[in-house]
Amino acid sequence: MNDKNIDKYTKELIKEIGLDSPSPNFVGTLMRNISLKKEEKFIYKPLISIQAWIIIAIILISTIIILYFFPIINHYYFTNGFTQFNLLIKNIFQSTLLYKLILYTLGFLIIFLLQISIIRSRLLK
Repeated sequence: MNDKNIDKYTKELIKEIGLDSPSPNFVGTLMRNISLKKEEKFIYKPLISIQAWIIIAIILISTIIILYFFPIINHYYFTNGFTQFNLLIKNIFQSTLLYKLILYTLGFLIIFLLQISIIRSRLLK
């Protein structure tokens, strides 16, 4: 079919079928259904569930207990490795200025807190 035939065919179909019109009290029925619809209440669900907190606490407590009863002070890494690591860290921070780090940290903290307050105010609206 070409475009003229399609146009002619659709016009004939529309004439045969006719246009739909809503019932006389359509708006009233719709508004009644909207007003009867129950408002959903927000149910608070924490990001970390109680079971997850319990598992985290068990892991933390068991780690502390294991380290208390089975100390690993005599291990080579803990005697010599940490001293070498500490020397490496001291050399890194000697070349940089500490106040720049503090300024960047405070700047990012202020930006972070500002974003949290903006997001919170938008969510409460």
